Amino acid sequence: MTTFYVVRHGQTWANQAGKKQGILDTAETMLTPQGMLQARQLRAAFPVAEMAGIICSPLQRARQTAKILNEFAQCPVEISPEIVELSYGAWNGCMTRDLMARYPAAFDARTQEVTATYTHTVAGESMAAVRQRIQHFVRETVTARPNDKLLIVGHGWTVKMLLLLALNGDNGAGMVDPVNASVTRIEVDPATLRCYLDYYNRGLETEF
Repeated sequence: MTTFYVVRHGQTWANQAGKKQGILDTAETMLTPQGMLQARQLRAAFPVAEMAGIICSPLQRARQTAKILNEFAQCPVEISPEIVELSYGAWNGCMTRDLMARYPAAFDARTQEVTATYTHTVAGESMAAVRQRIQHFVRETVTARPNDKLLIVGHGWTVKMLLLLALNGDNGAGMVDPVNASVTRIEVDPATLRCYLDYYNRGLETEF
């Protein structure tokens, strides 16, 4: 089995402000002091040195988180554009509350997430496209590393889409975002590519 320990980046200034970050990679999407602390706390609790490697999104908030997590373990790090965050198109960088007020039908009221129907209307990335690239990432990674434990550092949609693959679902709007610096563990059978969810959104108070 390939085992993925999937971490969402620490809190960013845009997270704190309540904005949709999408693929933005600006000063506003860097880690806050709280986000850096979250990553350090996770580093202290999580056995990073036991990982065969770290695979990270190219966006700086994920790179910052991975760098903090890997400060002492010094695992090999690979950057994969396939695990980048979903793009919200014209809504990248917009306040979520403003978007929800203007386009209430486009959002799930509980999770404040854009529904699958609406991502294309603002020239964003479709949920189907996200699923396709994450599936490709899983397939290629598992084929190359069929018995490794890997730390995956990405975004809310990285975590949620991997969870959907594990649950054979196709729409993540009904799921609450994983907590910043939380861990989700998914195992993948290299023979069948079937995903198994071990746990989701696990925080510092629990064991990994």
